[in-house]
Amino acid sequence: MGIGQLKSLYDWFSISRDDVIKGHEKEVVLLADNSVMGYYPDKETALIDAKSKGLKLGEFLVQRCVTEEEESMYVYTPEVSVNSNLVSNSA
Repeated sequence: MGIGQLKSLYDWFSISRDDVIKGHEKEVVLLADNSVMGYYPDKETALIDAKSKGLKLGEFLVQRCVTEEEESMYVYTPEVSVNSNLVSNSA
């Protein structure tokens, strides 16, 4: 499965989001072949189940069950750096 196919799977999720997340808010969903493979309490559990189902990286998506509005509020940063010269302890 290539990047185009993963995008297609995410597009399917976006279109079907309301039905997919209904009753599973704040859980994690495993998606493959434009269908729900299962719901899980966390990403790690979903990944373990994807492996047990024989799915390979690139053949599935793991998504949080949140609304589009909630999803757009999350900011993912791989690294945070603070310049100690800019930090002041005085009030």
